[in-house]
Amino acid sequence: MASGPRPRRAPDETTRQLAARAVEIYQPLTSRPLTEEDGREIVSNLAGFLSVLQTWKKRELAAKAGAR
Repeated sequence: MASGPRPRRAPDETTRQLAARAVEIYQPLTSRPLTEEDGREIVSNLAGFLSVLQTWKKRELAAKAGAR
């Protein structure tokens, strides 16, 4: 199964709130003004990172269970 970029859809209120919060948190770290789109990208990248960590943890637990 090929995984590519998901089609864009209009952001819902929760997505807008998360994006706005991400901008609040990360704006002090850059001199460039961050946009709502930057906030959505930050949230998306963080979610992807956490997904990778979860996958690694599941593999680690499966390997430990198989070693017993």
